Amino acid sequence: MNNVAPSGRLLVVSIPIGNDDDITLRAIKALGASDVVVCEEEREGRRLLRLLDLQKPLQELNEHSDSSDVQSILDLLSSGSVVALVSDAGTPLLADPGQVLIRRCLAHDIGIEVVPGASSILTAVVRSGFDCGAFLFAGFVRRVEEERLEDFRKLASEPRTIILLEAPYRLRQLLSSAAAIMPERRAYVGCNLTMPSETHHYGTIAELSAKFTEKTFKGEFVVCIQGTTAAHQPMIDDMQTNDSGRGRGGKRRGGPGGQHPPQGRPPRGDSPKPWPAPKANYDDEQPRDNAGVNGYAPTPRPYDPNREQRPSRPQRQGAPRREGQGGPRRDGPDGPRRDGPDGPR
Repeated sequence: MNNVAPSGRLLVVSIPIGNDDDITLRAIKALGASDVVVCEEEREGRRLLRLLDLQKPLQELNEHSDSSDVQSILDLLSSGSVVALVSDAGTPLLADPGQVLIRRCLAHDIGIEVVPGASSILTAVVRSGFDCGAFLFAGFVRRVEEERLEDFRKLASEPRTIILLEAPYRLRQLLSSAAAIMPERRAYVGCNLTMPSETHHYGTIAELSAKFTEKTFKGEFVVCIQGTTAAHQPMIDDMQTNDSGRGRGGKRRGGPGGQHPPQGRPPRGDSPKPWPAPKANYDDEQPRDNAGVNGYAPTPRPYDPNREQRPSRPQRQGAPRREGQGGPRRDGPDGPRRDGPDGPR
């Protein structure tokens, strides 16, 4: 093992996954402070630097690189250079090269700083609506069909949400193999995420496979597959989203997801109604109007000084009455009354 002086620093910088506005201020500062930018493809690296109006030397590190390429980057770090590592999109090392470089830096005690940012994996699992409390990022399945089917047989028993990536032109093959193993499992396909052309597709794997067989798509995408623990549950759980299922103090009444009353004692109030099952297949391919609820944005009522004021709350029966500022009370034909500043009321 060569002794490399720990004088340099490696910056692992996340970049946007499609929308250039997602670049972070810290990422811009990190790239500006670097001496060399290591990227997967030189073309994508130059586009990134051009976007930020930066001029930096570029060095490629991808699946075609060998140990000599990694060693040349270590030599730069040993000479005191600050090296920024980026991927073509998103966060480096997630389903792209660069892991070998990280391990060599750790072995030689070279400083590593991670600059977090956009990730297609997290964007997809959050948008999917599936359980994201625990999920499995399975990366890429194998290219040969028999090996790909074997991968899906292993994934079929996974209880957590499964996240898959694939090359832009291989969505049809991926869904076809998945449908052969678990056709009725619900899934989500997010296409061109964060971009103006992003679309979202839901349904069973068999339905999605048929859809993308008829409709050819070539672009970036992420596939999320529901885990076995949630395969027979509605996509929207039975959690109450309003106060109808809660008692005093915000505690949930008896029913699904709440505390049940003692045996033989009926719950107070109406029992929570179950949520309807979601549609088997629906799309969200059109931009939505976010102005208010269901497109309705209430406008405030203009102030009118001549508008009749709302009467004050009536006094509770039996409560003592207080003397007003207008003078003593006087009884009239309709009951007690009092004088005002302009005369009797």
